[in-house]
Amino acid sequence: MPDTRLAGLIGFCLSPMLALPALAEEQPAPVSIELQHRPGEEVSVNLSGDAGAKDRAVRADMPVRIASISKLVTALGVMRLVDQGRLDLDRDVGDYLGWPVRNPHFPDRAVTLRMLLSHTASLSDAAGYYLPLDGRLQDLVADSEAWHQDHAPGSGFFDYANLGSPIIAAVMEKATGQRYDAIMQQQVFTPLALTACFNWSNCPTGQRDQAITLLRPDGSLAKDPLLAPGEEECALVATKDGSCDLRHYVLGENGSSFSPQGGLRISAKELLVVGKLLVRDDMAFLSPAAWQAMRQTQWRADGLVSAGAAQQWALGLEVQPGGWIGHSGNAYGLRAGLWANRLIGEVRVRIVTMVDEAVPEGPCLHSCP
Repeated sequence: MPDTRLAGLIGFCLSPMLALPALAEEQPAPVSIELQHRPGEEVSVNLSGDAGAKDRAVRADMPVRIASISKLVTALGVMRLVDQGRLDLDRDVGDYLGWPVRNPHFPDRAVTLRMLLSHTASLSDAAGYYLPLDGRLQDLVADSEAWHQDHAPGSGFFDYANLGSPIIAAVMEKATGQRYDAIMQQQVFTPLALTACFNWSNCPTGQRDQAITLLRPDGSLAKDPLLAPGEEECALVATKDGSCDLRHYVLGENGSSFSPQGGLRISAKELLVVGKLLVRDDMAFLSPAAWQAMRQTQWRADGLVSAGAAQQWALGLEVQPGGWIGHSGNAYGLRAGLWANRLIGEVRVRIVTMVDEAVPEGPCLHSCP
C-alpha cells in the first residue's frame, strides 16, 4: 500500500542529510554525466561534479528529477495498458474520465491519447498544469485558456503542452482503478527492475538521500515556486489548506500531483536501461504492434524550423534526423537527454546541472549526436 503522506524535501531539492553551501568557495561543481552504449562495447561513463554539495562526488546511480523525460516513461506505461486492452489510443478520453475533454472552440472534436502523447490535441499551458492535491483537473481543462482557439484537436497543429500529461495520468487511473504512481510501479518500474519513482512516492527507503540536488548556476537551491512557505515538507503541491495527506487525492480527478510531465526520479544508469529498451524493441515488455505504434511519426514540421525546434513527434518520443528517438528534459537548472538509435544500436544519456537557460545546449541534450 503506497504511503498516504510524502514527507521530506520536495525531492529535486536538497536531501535531508545535506546543508546548503554557506560560502562562495564552498559552492559545489556542476554535475556532468555522460553514458554511451554501443553494440558489443562496454558502457562509456564520464562523470564530473558534485551532487549538490561540495565534495559529494556524483555517481551514475544517483537519482535526479529528470524533467520532461518523464513523458517518455509515462508513454511506456500507456502502451503497456494499450497492449493489455485497457486503453485505446483513439478513444475519446472523456469516455474514461466521465467528463468532456473538449476544446471549447471546437466542441465536436474528440481528444484522444494519441493526440495527447504527440502534442497535437490543441492544448496550451497558458492556464497552467499544476493542481493542489485536492484540485480538480476538470476545472482546469474547462478553462478556455487551456486551448488554442484557432486550431482543432488532431488537425495537424503541434504545441508542446505539459497539460496533456496530467490528463493522460487521470485516464490511466480511471482505466485501472489504481493511483498513477502505483500504475507506473507495476507497469514499468518493476518489469524493468528500476528503483525509479514519481515525486518520491514508492521509492525504496533511503533513495531520496542519494539524490542529486538541483541547484541554480549561482549555487542556490532550485526550489519549486509553486510550493508556498511552510510547504517544504511536502513532495507535491499541497491541498488548499496546506495538507499533504494523500487521502485527499481522488483517482482520475487530479492527475498532476505525481508530476507525470516532469517528476520522475531516476538515475542516469536506469535511463540507459530505458534507452536500451527503445533500441531492441523488447518483446517481453511491449508487443511488436505497440512498439511500432509508439515509434510511428504522428506530426511532422511543415517547412523549415528554427534550430532546436521539434521536427517530428511520435507517441511520447521526439524523432530526430539520423534515426535518433528520445526526449529531452530542462527544468530547475537541469538539462538532460535520453536518445536511442535503432539503426546503429546506440544509446546516449546526458545530464548536466547548474545550467543557465541562456547557455546553448550541448550534444545529446536537446538532440543527438
